[in-house]
Amino acid sequence: MKGKFVGYHAEHELALYVRKELALTGSVEKATLKLSALGIVKGFCNGSKLDEDLLTPGWVNYHKRIPYYTFDITDMLQTGTNALAFTLGHGWAIGTIAWFGTKNYGNQPLMWCEVEVEYEDGRTEIIGSDDTFKVAFGSIRENDLYDGENQDARCDLGDFANKAAMFGWATKTVD
Repeated sequence: MKGKFVGYHAEHELALYVRKELALTGSVEKATLKLSALGIVKGFCNGSKLDEDLLTPGWVNYHKRIPYYTFDITDMLQTGTNALAFTLGHGWAIGTIAWFGTKNYGNQPLMWCEVEVEYEDGRTEIIGSDDTFKVAFGSIRENDLYDGENQDARCDLGDFANKAAMFGWATKTVD
């Protein structure tokens, strides 16, 4: 597996927005994205949602395993610049779990992904999450499965998942 868990250390309840622009150098035959999180994650490719699920990867004992999901993104990619984008929330890993309180599996939400691209000319490229992924805070100011979500529209990032939306993002990530 290539890639590492990335996030941004913050002492608050803000959701994290994560982006990576990919430069593909040929026509794509097949492409898959593997995705997981310590927390909950919603993924996008060139502005399109990867799926309709809201609580990926679900609740597990994160001390023992962290499941990942695989998505076929072949039809979402094109030659040239592409954008992967993610919204990362606290979920069960960092947020409230009944009477157990918060931060039962870690101090901050983290995400991991790996994209495998097979080009029509037979080449294969694997791109994993790393410190080149950019992060920002947006309109989701508080997020918790039990306590709900608060948003501040003044902090909205607009169409952050679109490949043309890159502006004012930090590159500092932690693993």
